[in-house]
Amino acid sequence: MSSQPPARERVTRARVLAEALRLVDERGIEGLSMRRLGEACGVEAMSLYHHVPDKAAVLDGISEAVYADIRLPETPDAMSWPEALGEGARALRAALLRHPGAVPVLATRPASHAEYWRLAEWLSRAMGPLGLRPLTTVYVVNAVSLFVVGTTIGQVGISPVRATQLTEELLAARLASVPAQDYPHATGLMSSVDASAFDWDELFETGLAALLDGLRRHVERLTGCGGQPNTSV
Repeated sequence: MSSQPPARERVTRARVLAEALRLVDERGIEGLSMRRLGEACGVEAMSLYHHVPDKAAVLDGISEAVYADIRLPETPDAMSWPEALGEGARALRAALLRHPGAVPVLATRPASHAEYWRLAEWLSRAMGPLGLRPLTTVYVVNAVSLFVVGTTIGQVGISPVRATQLTEELLAARLASVPAQDYPHATGLMSSVDASAFDWDELFETGLAALLDGLRRHVERLTGCGGQPNTSV
């Protein structure tokens, strides 16, 4: 009795976007094309347009998938607002590091899908009791999210920015390229750095702590009540 060939998996929008994210994870954004995506789905590229109208829709779908991978508690109600912003920042960074090839998509394409709004709702709920001017809340939240994206770009690299891991060799080469007498403070500092101890997690947590501390003091000045609800603001 002849065996039947295995049934080909049905192509759906969800499968197209899952394959797109897999390709980006493996090859980077430069490795994503409709032809390669069609091959990954086992169909001709033109068949994909039954499920996604164009490549821009694929990129938006990749953004949606990464945002969907942001893992947060159901609500921020048990946290102070700085704790909630810190939790959101770490969750966003973790999702980006799980999908480093997709970082250029999130860094360059405004998001408007439901998964973006899920994160926005979570953060807005955390900030809501402060009673700040709405635009100030937007500034505070965006300061944190831009810090996350910026540090992640430095860690994983996106074209034309390369990932940078500080090493003794790189540090020595950079110091050798500059006249120390012209920049004594900067070169003196960098000459004292132990490059082998450089750690992206520590860099992120140090920067996040400084950012949140500054934002906390700023909010306290605006509210005049230590960051507690103030309906008079």
